[in-house]
Amino acid sequence: MRWLLRSAGALVLSLLLLLVFPDLSSASVPAPDRLWIVGSRAFEDTLYALAHRELGRFLEAFPDDPRRGDALFLRAKAAFALGRYAEALGEFEAAEFVPLTLFTPGEPIYWQGEALFKLRRFAEAQERYARFVRAYPTSSLADDALYARGWCALELGWLDEALGSFRKLLADWPESPLAPSAAYALVRELAHAGRWKEALPVLETYATRYPGSPWLGEIRYLRGVAEVEVGEVGAGIKTLRRFLEQHQGHEVAPNARWLLAESLAREKKEREAMAQYRQLADDFPRHPLASRALFQAGELARRLGLAKDAEGAWEALRSGYPDDPLTVRAGLQMADFYFKRRLWARALETAQGLVDGPAEVGLEAALLAGESALKLGRQPTARTAFEAALTRAVPGSPEAFRARAGLALVHEATGELAKAREAYQAIVEEADDQELVRWAKARLAGVRAQEKKLEKPPHKAAPPGRPK
Repeated sequence: MRWLLRSAGALVLSLLLLLVFPDLSSASVPAPDRLWIVGSRAFEDTLYALAHRELGRFLEAFPDDPRRGDALFLRAKAAFALGRYAEALGEFEAAEFVPLTLFTPGEPIYWQGEALFKLRRFAEAQERYARFVRAYPTSSLADDALYARGWCALELGWLDEALGSFRKLLADWPESPLAPSAAYALVRELAHAGRWKEALPVLETYATRYPGSPWLGEIRYLRGVAEVEVGEVGAGIKTLRRFLEQHQGHEVAPNARWLLAESLAREKKEREAMAQYRQLADDFPRHPLASRALFQAGELARRLGLAKDAEGAWEALRSGYPDDPLTVRAGLQMADFYFKRRLWARALETAQGLVDGPAEVGLEAALLAGESALKLGRQPTARTAFEAALTRAVPGSPEAFRARAGLALVHEATGELAKAREAYQAIVEEADDQELVRWAKARLAGVRAQEKKLEKPPHKAAPPGRPK
């Protein structure tokens, strides 16, 4: 039965070969030629398994055929195409020392590098590519080898070697199909390394040299970044604006708009910066930068005294991103903003909603709540807030003294003069802030003056009258 199956398989293969290669049906075709034609044509038709098998038969049956080197090399490429990289590597290494008639001189060395790259043996692959370029600098594969050598170096963490390979490719093979990719890799790695001055000349000419590049959008963005980083902020702003006009939906558009807003703020164009931050949040509400953009828009508005704009940005942040850590900070900024605008009721309401938040925010919120309540004359509320702040503050910290000062004012306002005097005296003796100490001394003097007024002179009996 096994013999019958093997015979049937052989018959099917023979029929297949006659269908694919009808010119082999002639009995006049010599056996070496027949095996060579089947193997080589199968490779051309991407029938790699068939090519590998038939070329192996050719090599085994006719070891002295002058096409031996070509067959060995082609069989190695078939193994490579099949993903059998270790096997391909051995055959490429063997083919290096056998004469070739149909392929580029030194091509086995290049393909050794390719197989080693697939095997992730990058140091060895880099050596093969370098050897190939040294030996065959004018080969049609030299640009491929330089490009691959650069990537091997990147995989190994050899940045300068990688940059050297990409630069050599661009200098020696400016018209190579790989030039746009090499230039992109070059500027991208320079950007990652923060070497913007080196990247800028390539970025400035990239769009002109490679107008059809698939990386054109990112290149324009990187050019804007580079200009900002080297101090050409005005040029960077113009470049980023052009990028956003031409590539509105690009994946780095949110980053470009963020950098544009930051650059405008740096140039003291705060209103334009605010608009860019808001635009970022409107266009990309799910992007990680959206909440930060709203926070920054609120901050800029606060600094400019634009109450409605600040409130609008921070309210958009709080409603749109309730779980974002910046939302809590925005609430605290709003409370502080209301307090400074003498809107104490709103400041108190906002701050009280944050007291139970994260430690640092909760502490500041408690202090703001206490100070707002004091302004409103709500002494019990102020006392509760300052006591909460004092329990959270680090002893001896500015926040702790701020809470103690608030409690002292509460004691003073509620007529608890002894407690107020003790609190002010403790601040005078323990605080390092000289301005706070001077304030506490003045309050202490006032409390002592109040205490003296309340003191009554001792009662003296009237002298007896003269007897009549």
